[in-house]
Amino acid sequence: MVIFLRANWSWNRVLFLMEVVKWAPLSKTSSRQNMEQDHIPSDPKPRSNSYLRFGGFAFQLLGGIGLGAWAGHQLDLYFTLGFPIFMLLFILLILGGMMYQMYKKLNQD
Repeated sequence: MVIFLRANWSWNRVLFLMEVVKWAPLSKTSSRQNMEQDHIPSDPKPRSNSYLRFGGFAFQLLGGIGLGAWAGHQLDLYFTLGFPIFMLLFILLILGGMMYQMYKKLNQD
């Protein structure tokens, strides 16, 4: 506790004021609790940040395409095909599935 002293104040007065502040009766609820209760909305709705939501979707899309390309490439190597049919097929299937998922998500909100 910081107390600014004037030149003519005595230490007894300072100590008395410190005791008064120390033993002052507290209200049933503090002003901070009142402020928190005043700012609570009656119908709280979860706020969705579209940047975070679609940023997460972008990482899912990139990860899915990468995983599909890797799995398709491995199958193409296993079957010794000259044309990367499995890699293209997996990439297009994952891309189509993700676009459908985005379509559903945009129409839901």
